[in-house]
Parts: sequence; structure tokens; C-alpha cells
Amino acid sequence: MSQKIQVGLVVVLLGVAGYMGYRWWTKPSAGMQNMGIQIAWVCKNADCGKDFELSRAEYVKKRIPGTSTVPCPHCGEIKTARGHKCPNPGCLRNNQSVGHGDAPEVCAHCGKSMMGEP
Repeated sequence: MSQKIQVGLVVVLLGVAGYMGYRWWTKPSAGMQNMGIQIAWVCKNADCGKDFELSRAEYVKKRIPGTSTVPCPHCGEIKTARGHKCPNPGCLRNNQSVGHGDAPEVCAHCGKSMMGEP
């Protein structure tokens, strides 16, 4: 193989390697892409009982170390639980999970199906 062909191949391979390296280092990681997803929560404090949502980034910042819970932003109590947002447009409130993290069958606020059906 002539020296000109070898130099040409090296230049092309270096260009491809540079492009791949650029793509690798500049794309956001899968974890960072999902940091804006909203997580539904319910305060179980009887005096508060409000529901709220946190992005994954906010959850990471506010989570109590060693636990998977966060304080309620309304009352400050650490009596919160993960929830499920009611899919009905007139409600959209959060409901506390049942069983092993499942959504309840019926919304506690509007009485409609949590499956989004009338």
C-alpha cells in the first residue's frame, strides 16, 4: 500500500475518532435527560393533606439522606408518600399509592377511574 493511501486512511480514521469522541462527550447522559420528570407526592399529615410534585432533580436535592422520602413543602413534615396523578382533566390531583406502589382504582378527590376512563 502506498504511503499516500496510508496517510489518507489515518486522516479519515482520526476524523471519525474525533467525531465519535465529540458525540460521546457532548451528549447528555440518560440520567440527566430524565431529571425534569415530575414525581407525584401526597402529604399524610392530617393537618395538611396537600399533594405536590417534584422533578427528579428536586427530589435528589430534598430527599432525606438514607430514606426515599422528602419533607412536605407546605407543612414541612416528613409524612409524605409517593402518589399517582389523576388523569382526569377536571381533577389532576395526586392520590396516595396502594399496595406495592400501584395507583388506586378510583380517585379519592373526583371519584373517577384512575385509568382515565369515564
